Amino acid sequence: RCLSDWSSDVCSSDLSRDGMSLAFLSGHDGYMSELYCKNLTTGNRSLLSPEPDEITTQIFNADGTAVTYATSSRIVRQVSLSGGLPEKIWDQRGLENPSLWDWSPDGKYLLFDAGKRNTTSSPKYIAIHDRQTLETTRFLVDPGRWLFRARFSADGHWVAFTATTYDNREQILLAPFRKELVPMSEWIPIEDGGAWNDNPIFSADGRMLFFTSNRDGFHCIWAQPLTRNMRPSGSPFAVYHSHRSRLSLANCGLNDELKIAVGPKMIVFAQVGFAGNVWLLDPAKRGGR
Repeated sequence: RCLSDWSSDVCSSDLSRDGMSLAFLSGHDGYMSELYCKNLTTGNRSLLSPEPDEITTQIFNADGTAVTYATSSRIVRQVSLSGGLPEKIWDQRGLENPSLWDWSPDGKYLLFDAGKRNTTSSPKYIAIHDRQTLETTRFLVDPGRWLFRARFSADGHWVAFTATTYDNREQILLAPFRKELVPMSEWIPIEDGGAWNDNPIFSADGRMLFFTSNRDGFHCIWAQPLTRNMRPSGSPFAVYHSHRSRLSLANCGLNDELKIAVGPKMIVFAQVGFAGNVWLLDPAKRGGR
């Protein structure tokens, strides 16, 4: 079912872990300047950002009582769902092109990426920001690929992420979570990278990994069952096919708009719909003749 149908642009939604609240960005012409939250039980919608700003990423905190968001000025703020002004919690201006991805379930760590895409000099890596010590630690690094879209499992023991080569081949992997650099030898590939696979996120029980893929020629949502030791179990299967041209996941592009969110009983994602009118001009009637 459609959770929001606005004339303005809506993208980059995130769902609280209990599936009760939806946070999303809204704006016009690709400029995401307003952060909203919708209570999925009551249907009430509230504006969380008091002043227009270019918001780049937003995520719920661990207990779903607040939304953490970053702006183009690289300032990270947190705003409570119960009201009040956003609180500045982190200044990222010493980092290169950072993006927020997820809070650890215990609320102690923030996963983010930093670096540049399409470059070998400073490829994107995934790092940890410790909210108690305010230290940042490089967590996942691959000199030959850039890494991003990192999400915790429900127990906080694993992280799913995407690795992209410089010729735009993507692969989804898992890594055990530790507050240190985890070597590539411990990474677990979920698929072979033969298709465009992106946006990995664990199911609420941690036994399945959802992701977007174009393996059937369209951008659709798929799922890969996992064993208890986080290895792929069997083949992935389609969860939602998006094969229409007017209303499709593919119309979102391949950036944050295509992000998916998972709750205990639902998956939330954005689709862009195109519509138009055909007009007929009769030259014989022009000018009253």
